[in-house]
Amino acid sequence: MRHWIGIDVSKATLDVALLDEQGKVTAEEKVANTERGLGSMWKRWIKTYGLKKSNA
Repeated sequence: MRHWIGIDVSKATLDVALLDEQGKVTAEEKVANTERGLGSMWKRWIKTYGLKKSNA
């Protein structure tokens, strides 16, 4: 399954949304605008939604 990721960037945080093939919002998160904040969210989404870089 393919996914799309939308990111609203601000200085302190990132508002991130994960959409499925039909355009339905699967997940939404606000994370720190840091490598660590984005990395931990990415790891959660890999486990929860089977997300891969090749299908996102």
